[in-house]
Amino acid sequence: MLDLNLTFRKAFTLIEVNLAIFIMAGGVLAMISLYSLGFRESRQSREDVAAAAFADAVLNPLVVALSSTNITWGAWKGMAFKAVSEGVESGEGGGEVYVMPHNGNKKEGWYAYFETRGTGASTFYKVLPNPETKASDVYRKLMNGGDTSMLPGSASSPPTPPDGMTYALVASRDSEFSPIITLAVRCVRKNLLNTLMAQPVFSTEVHFQGDPNK
Repeated sequence: MLDLNLTFRKAFTLIEVNLAIFIMAGGVLAMISLYSLGFRESRQSREDVAAAAFADAVLNPLVVALSSTNITWGAWKGMAFKAVSEGVESGEGGGEVYVMPHNGNKKEGWYAYFETRGTGASTFYKVLPNPETKASDVYRKLMNGGDTSMLPGSASSPPTPPDGMTYALVASRDSEFSPIITLAVRCVRKNLLNTLMAQPVFSTEVHFQGDPNK
């Protein structure tokens, strides 16, 4: 005779089936979310590598040119730097610092890549539509201050950023008499211009190695 009680005890209840489906669905959804995270991280990694490679392409020719022993101390001091008051934006005061680019109205260095929008309480800063133009101008001014005779003819022109990206270049030194110039590059996607200041900074220092007696 068939034992119905034994048969029913071996089966799954509707609650157990629903619980199993719920757990499986949670696992599948978690895996799907990881795909989007992995894709985003993969894209960010590629962009970071491209930005680092481009920053290297910008900084290396500048370091070679500005480190030339043919540069005189007079030429080093005469590069297109402008003296500004350090800390003027924050009101902290401070000594003199020489920085490029500069366009007046307290807009030097990274600030020069921003334009003011709105008035009064609605005033805000927005990254210039094409910061690469200003960065290229800084590059050329630095190159003109150095000896480029040892570089290929095209080296005096700034390299072209990767597709879909642009960049900003800042040069600074502590004073007109500082033998060290600090170069810094930030790369950003063109469709995310306002995140310029959130991007990694690639920087290096150039030390004067020319003739200090001229």
